[in-house]
Formats: sequence, structure tokens, C-alpha cells
Amino acid sequence: DLDRAFGRTASRVLEIGFGDGDTLVELARTRPERDHLGIEVHPPGVGHCLLGIEREGLANVRVMRHDAVEVLAHAIPDGAFDEVLVYF
Repeated sequence: DLDRAFGRTASRVLEIGFGDGDTLVELARTRPERDHLGIEVHPPGVGHCLLGIEREGLANVRVMRHDAVEVLAHAIPDGAFDEVLVYF
């Protein structure tokens, strides 16, 4: 339930494989009207991202450390995001 996870209803952005999270944190900082969810499997990257979220005091970003295919198949309803970002 993304509304409950974020405590509001807003446009939603999903970033799959956010690496160290710098882009996710910057997007959340510069687009506070949107909610941002990042999914990453690499624990150090998740930790780095969480530190950035805390440093910036962001309330509009959440992260998951899990395989994005499994999350999308079992935990996120179709059409839940207005934007999906995948960087290589």
C-alpha cells in the first residue's frame, strides 16, 4: 500500500537498480511533490542511499533491498507508478 507507506497520495516514481542512490536522492530532493521508491539488491548501495536520505531530511523517498522482478510481480500493483527509471 504505497499511500500508507508514504503517508499521502502523490505521483510516484520507481527507480530500479539505484546503485549508490545519488540520483534517487537528488530526484527526491528536487521533486518533493512526487514520491520516489528505489529498489536495489546491493547492500552497500542501499546503505549509502539511506545516509543521503537522512542527510537531506527527505520524507518522499523509500528504498527496498530486494530483487525488483519479485517486488513488481508480488508486491506492487500494475499501474502504481507514473514513471519508471532504469539506468545502465
